[in-house]
Amino acid sequence: MKIIQSLWTKPALNNIEYENSRMHGGWINHKYFIMSTCLSCLTAKRYYSQVELYTDQYGHNLFIDQLNLPYSYVDQNLDQLDSEDSRLWVLGKLKTIEIQCEPFIHMDNDVYIWEKLSDSNSPDFLMAQNLLPVPLPYQRSLKEINDNFKYIPNCLLNKNSNYSTLANIGVFGGNNLEFFRDYCDTAFDLLFKNRNQLELINVGRFNQILDEYLFICLVREKGLKVKYQINDKYELDPIQAVLRFNLVPFIDKYIHLIGIAKQNTLACEQLELRLKYEFPLYHQKVVEYLRNNNWETTDSLSSANISNENTYKLFDIIYNKSLEEILDIPIKLKQEFNLITKKGEGKSSKIFLQKNDSHDDVLFSRELAGINEIMLHFTSPISMNDLIEGLDKGSKDFEYLKFKLIDIVSESIITENILEFV
Repeated sequence: MKIIQSLWTKPALNNIEYENSRMHGGWINHKYFIMSTCLSCLTAKRYYSQVELYTDQYGHNLFIDQLNLPYSYVDQNLDQLDSEDSRLWVLGKLKTIEIQCEPFIHMDNDVYIWEKLSDSNSPDFLMAQNLLPVPLPYQRSLKEINDNFKYIPNCLLNKNSNYSTLANIGVFGGNNLEFFRDYCDTAFDLLFKNRNQLELINVGRFNQILDEYLFICLVREKGLKVKYQINDKYELDPIQAVLRFNLVPFIDKYIHLIGIAKQNTLACEQLELRLKYEFPLYHQKVVEYLRNNNWETTDSLSSANISNENTYKLFDIIYNKSLEEILDIPIKLKQEFNLITKKGEGKSSKIFLQKNDSHDDVLFSRELAGINEIMLHFTSPISMNDLIEGLDKGSKDFEYLKFKLIDIVSESIITENILEFV
C-alpha cells in the first residue's frame, strides 16, 4: 500500500474570509502549515517507501525544490485547478484520488503517524480514520443542499442520508478502486451540476459534504464495510482520541490536528517541538525558508521550550522508554508552581495551583477542584504507578480510570509543563 498526499496551495495562499476557510491550511499562520506538511510526510516516510505528493507549481517549489522533502513521486497535476474557486479546497483531494490506478491511503497533511496504518489484502478493503457524530453545521449544509440544488445524488437525499455518524477521512483509502471512481464521479456531478447554485449555500461547509459525508453515505448505500484506524474504547469524545500529543509515542501512534486544533497554541507548539526533535534538519530548513522569504511569523510560539535542554531530556524519556518504565518514574510539581490557599465564602477555602513571574504577577492560576485535585499528589515525588495503586482494581471502570490518569498526568508534563520527571 502506498501513501498519497494532495496539496492544492491556492486555498492556503488566498486571503479570503469565509467560514471553514483554508487560509494557511487552517493554521494560525503559514509557518505551521509548512511544518505540518513536513512532519506529516516525514513520519509517513518512516513506515512507507512509497509516499507520493500531488500538488501544483507553488507546492513543488516549496516542498520539493526548497525543503527537499523525501517524497518518492511528485506530480504537479493540481495546476489544472488554477482557475477554480479556492473556497472549494476539497478539489485537490478529489482530483488526486480520481487518477489513482493502484491501492492507496490518502493522508491529510495534518496527520502524523508513529506506526503503519490499517491494511488488508482483501480486494474490498476500505479504511478511514474513525466514526464521529454528525455535527450541526453538516446538518445545516445538507438542508441548504436539499433546498437549493437542482441535482442531488440518491445517497444524499433526505430520506436516504439520515445518519447520526460520519467517517472522518484524515486518512482513507483501500483496495476497492471501483468504489473510489464512483465516489469521485458522484462528488464532481454534485458540484458541476449545481455550479449556478453555489452562491445560495455556505461554500466553505460544502467541502465537507463533498468529502467525508459523501464518502460514508456512498459506503452505506453500497453496503460496504470500513476498517477504522481509531476505535478508542477509553475516549468518550472521538475527536479527542486523535489530538493527544501528550501520549505520543508511548501510547498513541496517530495524531490528526483537525479543525480548531490548528488554532490552538499548545497544539502548534507540540507540532514544532516534535518536528525539531525528530527531524531537526528539516526544522532548520523551514526556519531558514521563512527567514529568507520574509514571512512575518518566523518567531516560534515555543521558542522558550524548543531551546530548553529539559524538553529534549523529556523527549528522550518518552521516545525511548516503554509505557511501564514511564509509569514507574517519580514525578513532581515544577519548582516555579505553588499551591495557594484562598478563603472562599463562609469558612470554606479553595486551593489554587499558581505560577508567578519575577514581579509577583500571576502568570497561571487553576483551582484544584474535581479532576484537577490530582495535582495535590505531586508536592512530593510520586509515580503514576503509585497513583494507579490507589484505584479500585475490581471496578469495571478500572482500565478507563487508569488511562485517564495517565492522560491527565502526561498532559501536565508534556503539553502544559506543570509537572516534571524527577
